[in-house]
Amino acid sequence: MKNVTVSHLFTDGPGQYGLRGDINLWQAFEEETLTISWPNNVEELETILYKLYEELTGSTIKNKENFYVEKFATGGMSSGFICPEFWFKKGFPLIIERFKEYSK
Repeated sequence: MKNVTVSHLFTDGPGQYGLRGDINLWQAFEEETLTISWPNNVEELETILYKLYEELTGSTIKNKENFYVEKFATGGMSSGFICPEFWFKKGFPLIIERFKEYSK
């Protein structure tokens, strides 16, 4: 897609997130990908997503346990907690499906 960045894929949220920090992480993905050019294929997109996930959360992509990220805490009991299961079973698959649709 010409002149479109990866942030286009994050414009609409998934409707339901895993934990309260996930919505803030979603917004961070949207902001951080404003200058990232449209990938050529799914593999490039996955590389971008996984690298950025680690940069934004400070957690390895292999971590499957919920974890806390202070910069995503906005108040409340579970604020700032990230649910890796959400990202790997819903968030990233949704982004990848959008990419495939927009790339047709």
